[in-house]
Amino acid sequence: MIRPIDRGATYTPPQGHLLAPSPRPLRGRRAISRRSAFTVIEMIVAMVLLAVGIGGAVLAVGSSTRVSGASKDQTVMALLAQRRLTEIETEGVASGNGLVEGSDGGDFGDDYPDFSWEQEITTTDTTDLLQVTVRVIHRTRAQERTFELVTLRLAPPTSTGNTANTTGNTTGTGGTSGG
Repeated sequence: MIRPIDRGATYTPPQGHLLAPSPRPLRGRRAISRRSAFTVIEMIVAMVLLAVGIGGAVLAVGSSTRVSGASKDQTVMALLAQRRLTEIETEGVASGNGLVEGSDGGDFGDDYPDFSWEQEITTTDTTDLLQVTVRVIHRTRAQERTFELVTLRLAPPTSTGNTANTTGNTTGTGGTSGG
C-alpha cells in the first residue's frame, strides 16, 4: 500500500550523517575559531624568518664554494712548486753541473695557463749549501695568489784536481788515466 505524502512532516537524518544538524550552530562571522587559523602578523613573521634562513643558507653555500676553490688552487700551486723543484734538480744532474746560482722564470704551458713560476738559487752562510726558492704565481682576473717553496740543497762539488777515493785510485776532472 502506498502512503500518501504528508506535506507537514520534516525529514531528520540519522545521527552522524552529513546532513545532521550541528550540535553548536554557527553564528555570524565568528563561526571559525581564532585558534584554528594563523593571523596575518604570524604569517609575516614566519615569512621573514624563512627568508632570513634561506638567505643564510645561500651565503653559506657560496662561501663554501669559494673556500673550496681557494683550497684547490693552493694544492695545485704546492704540487707545481714541487714539480718545478724536481725539474731544477733533474736539470742539474743531467747537465753535470748540479745546481747553478741565479734566477729564472717561466710558465707551466697549456696544462696550467694561469700559473707561472719564478726560481732563485742563492748561496747561504753555510759552506756547500744553496738556498733554492721556487715561487708559483696564480693570476686570475680578480686576484693574484702566490705559493713559495724554500729548501736547502748541497752545492755541486768543486774539483780542483785529483782527489783520492775510498779504493785508493785517483779520479780526475778530465783526460785519461795513465797506463
